[in-house]
Amino acid sequence: MKNQFLAAALVAVLPTISVAQGIEHLGSEFGLGYSSTEFDNSSDTASGMTVSIKTDWALGANFGVQVNGSARDIDFGSIQTLGLHGWYQISPIVRLGAFAQQENFSINGAPGGLSSRLFGLEALVEPVENASIQIYAGRGQSEADFIGGSFDLTSYGMSATYDLSQAVSGRISFDRGSQDIMGTTVDADTMGFGIDWRTKGLGNVPLTIAFDYMHISSSFDNADRIGVTAKIAIGNSSETPRRLFNDRYAPAFTLVF
Repeated sequence: MKNQFLAAALVAVLPTISVAQGIEHLGSEFGLGYSSTEFDNSSDTASGMTVSIKTDWALGANFGVQVNGSARDIDFGSIQTLGLHGWYQISPIVRLGAFAQQENFSINGAPGGLSSRLFGLEALVEPVENASIQIYAGRGQSEADFIGGSFDLTSYGMSATYDLSQAVSGRISFDRGSQDIMGTTVDADTMGFGIDWRTKGLGNVPLTIAFDYMHISSSFDNADRIGVTAKIAIGNSSETPRRLFNDRYAPAFTLVF
């Protein structure tokens, strides 16, 4: 399974990075979550468990790299993602980045699957200590093995986080994407919000419980997604974990993530 490939890739990356000279671990985040998506035009649902990791490393005074990965099993298949974010800290409050993310979607009982690659630019701004804003724009291609075609796609969006206290944060997001599928343009908008509750967890290991809601509106179907995720922060002892770049999903996967 591709889940095993993803896990092996992440295990291989971490020790390789850590032994290099001048490398500093800035923080990592491990997550275990459950989500469920309900569609308007059918009785189908896409629910299941997700295992994820984000790890952030400095490669000198101002440069660094962040690796994101996840594996999710849902009712009718499995999804794997692997993303690389190279960033440059141009000031204490602004981090610019370039990203590349790969997604693979395997459908139970179907030959082949669906894959997507997205490349783009991003920025993370922290205008004040208790708030952050992320923006991104990307282009790429997806491939559907079962129909033997590749299709162009674009995606862009923004998100914002505000710390209401040391223990509670609120999040909002908006994403828009467009994809050509066999000559038909499929547009998708997503609007979401979430609440993060931070606690000491087990011992002094920071634990965050994240609650999420997302509404998906597209020319193909509409859907609502709810989720809850437990996240463990490693390598950061502060009450507020280091802000990390979000995953950048392609429109073709919006309705199943």
